[in-house]
Amino acid sequence: MKFKGKIAIWYYAMIIAMNVLFIWSFTLPEDSRTGGDIGLVAATLVIILTDLFMGSMIIKNYVLLDSEKLTIYVGVIKQEIPYKHIISLKKTHNPLSSMGLSLDRLEIKWNNRFVLISVKDNDALIHKLCELNPKIKVIQRGNYDRA
Repeated sequence: MKFKGKIAIWYYAMIIAMNVLFIWSFTLPEDSRTGGDIGLVAATLVIILTDLFMGSMIIKNYVLLDSEKLTIYVGVIKQEIPYKHIISLKKTHNPLSSMGLSLDRLEIKWNNRFVLISVKDNDALIHKLCELNPKIKVIQRGNYDRA
């Protein structure tokens, strides 16, 4: 089963702002640019690589459930978590750097580790994971009851 990743408007805005600032830097007088032509080539290379990396996160952004494990795909990043190792799930707006491209996130804890992901339907993912492993705790704000 596949759950499509959720991408917030701020993620798109961040990519656009970064590119606008880069293009704006071309309008600066040559004497105010540091690094001369080499700096310009280096900056261009960095922005292209950054756009490719961040763009891949928009294109490849989903969670796949198979018979044994949950697999998270975000761009070139792949994370696999066996269902039997998942301890708890919690909806969160935690702003920590993560695989979630939205602040509407789901925290998955397993083996003294955790990952934050963003999918379009957190409730459906939680429900399906609990079907696959009934021992998973669903942590609600302020309590530890199953949803």
